[in-house]
Amino acid sequence: MDLNKIPLMNAIASRLSWLSQKQEVISQNVANANTPGYLARTVDEPRFSDILNSSTQRPVKTTQNQTMRKTNSKHMSLGSSPSGNKPNIVVDKNASSSSTNGNTVVLEEQVMEMAKTQLEYSTTINLYRRHMGLIKSALGTRSR
Repeated sequence: MDLNKIPLMNAIASRLSWLSQKQEVISQNVANANTPGYLARTVDEPRFSDILNSSTQRPVKTTQNQTMRKTNSKHMSLGSSPSGNKPNIVVDKNASSSSTNGNTVVLEEQVMEMAKTQLEYSTTINLYRRHMGLIKSALGTRSR
């Protein structure tokens, strides 16, 4: 069973990937806090509309090689994963004013972002665990 074919699991994996990238950029900002002229960077958060558009591009094949299709205009198509989108790393426009050496990294802000990212990561992992428990329950196995 390929969990990446389940749109919700794919979205969770995409979110975890984005949060990991965000944490990496924060650590680079902290490492360059004393580098003259360094501009603090951030990772753009994916927009829901982009994730929705990327998930509806191609139909999913069933095990009998039959294509799933919409039978009602209100149905959502299943399709490719949002994880194919790379996060966009940009200069942080919300960074506080630069110091005398031109550096825009404020350690306090970076620590706050790091804590926020860690909390979001933990929340997403818990969501993943809950859904895995539901899948195991549906399959008739007990989650331990």
